[in-house]
Amino acid sequence: MVSVHRHCAFHPNYSCGVCAYNNMQAGRPPLEHCGNFSAFTQLDVSRNRPYPHNTCFFPQVDALLQLSDEFPNATFLLNLRPVSHWIASVTNWRSMRDALTQCNITGLPPGVGAQDIELEKFYEQHSENIRSFVKRRPRHRLIQVNIESPYAGHVLSDALGIPSQCWGHFNANS
Repeated sequence: MVSVHRHCAFHPNYSCGVCAYNNMQAGRPPLEHCGNFSAFTQLDVSRNRPYPHNTCFFPQVDALLQLSDEFPNATFLLNLRPVSHWIASVTNWRSMRDALTQCNITGLPPGVGAQDIELEKFYEQHSENIRSFVKRRPRHRLIQVNIESPYAGHVLSDALGIPSQCWGHFNANS
């Protein structure tokens, strides 16, 4: 399985989110010509990234229908963790909380997200939206995994048939 995390092209600042954004702006399917990958593991682009300036786009939130149309048999992976841990993570990861607060994302309009309760509501709504979305489309599959569980690798291994030792903990805040 060939996967990509964030960078869909050879240029280090050309993210999958930028590719999806440009495609959607041109009326094309989100991931057309974004690479021949079996798994796209980060699709967003936010203002705190260098290209394109002042762009926020979270296709995993705002282009689910288009992604579903493009990949009608897709498996969706919903990474879960205690919501307070998720909030701490986005607060500490490269100004992600600031980006989320400035962006205009379904369920998180500009200016919302400064308060923990606002991010908690967004997290819960997004998780439920993904569950409902996949449930209404029986050709899709949903894998939910608590990424902090010591058994996360085994859950993914069982669901995807990839040996559990292939899974690890990356992008950890210090």
